[in-house]
This record gives sequence, C-alpha cells and structure tokens, in this order.
Amino acid sequence: MRFGADGRQHRVDFHVLTVVAEGAGRREVDFEDFPLDRDRVLWVRPGQVQRFEDGDLDGLHLLVADEFLASLPAADGIGVRQPVSVADPEAAAAIRAVAGELAREHDREVPSRMVLQLLLRAVLVLLERGAAAAADGGVEDPVAARFRREVERRFTELHTVAEYAQVLGHSIRTISRAVAQANSTSPKQLIDRRIALEAQRLLGYTDLPVARIAERLGFTEATNFSRFFQRTTGISATRFRTERRPPVRR
Repeated sequence: MRFGADGRQHRVDFHVLTVVAEGAGRREVDFEDFPLDRDRVLWVRPGQVQRFEDGDLDGLHLLVADEFLASLPAADGIGVRQPVSVADPEAAAAIRAVAGELAREHDREVPSRMVLQLLLRAVLVLLERGAAAAADGGVEDPVAARFRREVERRFTELHTVAEYAQVLGHSIRTISRAVAQANSTSPKQLIDRRIALEAQRLLGYTDLPVARIAERLGFTEATNFSRFFQRTTGISATRFRTERRPPVRR
C-alpha cells in the first residue's frame, strides 16, 4: 500500500510491520523518531502510539493480530522490545522478500494458515537477528529477560523491585545485577520508565483526566502521580499533554 503523512496519532491493537519498497520518511513511535527507507524495517507492537511524520513511501504494512502472533515460538523474545527497528540493508532485503511472500499468500483465494505462520515466523527470526546484530549480538540474561516481561505485564499494579522479586522468586540483588549487566540501568529505573511511557501514551493520545490516568497506572493519589511524572520525565504532565497535542486543523 502507498502511505504518506497524515499528522494523526494512532494507537493500534495489532502488530504493524512496515517494509519500504521505495521512498523515505519517518515515523514517530512512542514519541521517538524512526527513519524509514529501503534499508530499514520497523516492527511496532499493540498499544504503542505511532504517527507518520513525513515522506511518501511505497511498501507494505503487515498488520498481525496478537492472538495469531502468540502461537508462534519465535514471538516471545521480540515481543517485549518494541519497537524493533532494523537498519541493515541485507536484513531489510531478506525481510522484504519474505514479507512479500507473506502478502502474496494472504491474497490467495484460499490462503494457508500454516504457510502464513511459517512465513511470519521467518520474518520474526530475521527481525530478531537484525536486532541482535544492532546490539552487538549480546544474549540477555534470563533473569533480566523474565524481569522485563513481568514489568510489561504488571507495571500498573507492581511499582517496586521487591514486589517483582517476590513474584519471580529471586533476590533483589540477583535481579539488580542481571538488569544492570543487560541494560546498564537499575530495575527501579526500568519500572519507572515503563510507567512513565504509558503515562505519556495516555496523556498524548487520550482525553482522560490526569486523575483517571493516575488511577489506571496504580497511583492512589493524582498528586503522587504528578510528582512521579515530573521527576521521571523532567516535565509536568499538563505541559507534556499540551506540547504533544497535534495542531487543530481548520
């Protein structure tokens, strides 16, 4: 499909793989800019806020339901690290070829679910390989990986490292050491960043009052949330919302 900038923010409930055939542009995902061209592939997960910045691109959007992806063995590792941006010509060419076959199978009169799953799994493996190469091929410690996945699942209810340590059955020290080695940060910083990211999504994309956002993120008082947001992001929640709103078109 051909797609261009519309200036609107979208929060989708499915996975989006963008494979560019011609042209160049950018996409904003969770308030971060990602270039798009033939040498790059972008994978966005459900729940993320995205917006096309500029550019006229010709290529493929593959939209994948989460329940379809969840049945694939290769899906778990790549699912937490979204968005995944692979900036490698060789990897992009390989993904573009497999994605093209996936699109052609989908367009058949009677597409095979098995073939679609196999091709999608191949895309995921290529994405994971490209992402690992960008990260110098490092393999994440399993304790750190479990911690990240648990934070992704429960950040609205669990806000302390001690709570996650109890769930995971590891000591705070073990988790801290694994996370520091894998992410060069502390477990508490990862928790706070995930909460702040969701707050940014809700402030920038919805009209929910700040008090309601605080409640959804597990804060008992809106003032506590406001102080947390200011401390974590360096900007007040009200100012962030004002600055992130797209201009009103007349």
